[in-house]
Amino acid sequence: MKHTKKQHFIPRSILRHHICMCIPAPPNHIFQYNKDTGTEHLTGIENICCVNYLYEIKDANGSINIYHLNKIEKHLSEIEGKFAFAIKNIEHNRISDSDINVIRFYIAIQMLRVPNILELAKNLAQEVFSFDTNTAENFTKATSLLPGVIKRDQNILFNAVLKMVCSKYLKIYCSHIPLCLNESYPVLPVVGVPFADYSENVSYIFPISYDKCIALLLTDSFEGELVVRIPDTYAKYLNSLAYMANGKYLYCSVSVKDNMDMLLLKLKKQ
Repeated sequence: MKHTKKQHFIPRSILRHHICMCIPAPPNHIFQYNKDTGTEHLTGIENICCVNYLYEIKDANGSINIYHLNKIEKHLSEIEGKFAFAIKNIEHNRISDSDINVIRFYIAIQMLRVPNILELAKNLAQEVFSFDTNTAENFTKATSLLPGVIKRDQNILFNAVLKMVCSKYLKIYCSHIPLCLNESYPVLPVVGVPFADYSENVSYIFPISYDKCIALLLTDSFEGELVVRIPDTYAKYLNSLAYMANGKYLYCSVSVKDNMDMLLLKLKKQ
């Protein structure tokens, strides 16, 4: 049976929008910066942001349940396709309310699908419900990553996160400065970190390409345009937050090591 072993928690459709365009860089390669060591290299997007059988349901013995093989992976691929179409509409300035809903839906999925959050949710399920490890892991995946497949009232974790995402206004930020993607927190929390040079109250950002990110705003009403150009200093500030957040790797279309001026160095040192 054909199945997907290497399962990406940041989809390749996102990583492709961050690939290096330098010559003579190989196709579909991206700069991977190791924050722990300060080292960097170009790497293919096939081999990053993925874990073997990450989304598989397991049986009581801890083995992969072949009757549900790739069930979550296939469902996520369908959601990614709808999200990619919505992003394409953004790029062509023809975004609709339907596209906005798809984007909100996908952001909730992206928040939950990374390994560190799945692990956190699994540990919480073990503590709250006294589940064993396999049951807690299956519960976390089923209630987080199968909206539209299982009954709506069973999507406990997804529904909670989607409600939070839908409570925020959404904007598309465009940047002249290449934006960095944090491996562990592609949807990056911004709450509680002030920035004097830009007045919008942002709660999360999601860099969907090297020059665009989705911003979720903490505001009582929507003001201004849906798609806006942000100042270079604010783009550097967002890159600094990606640098300071937990997670071993940063990904970017240009060398982070050779372009540390993409970060606000004073903020980074703090």
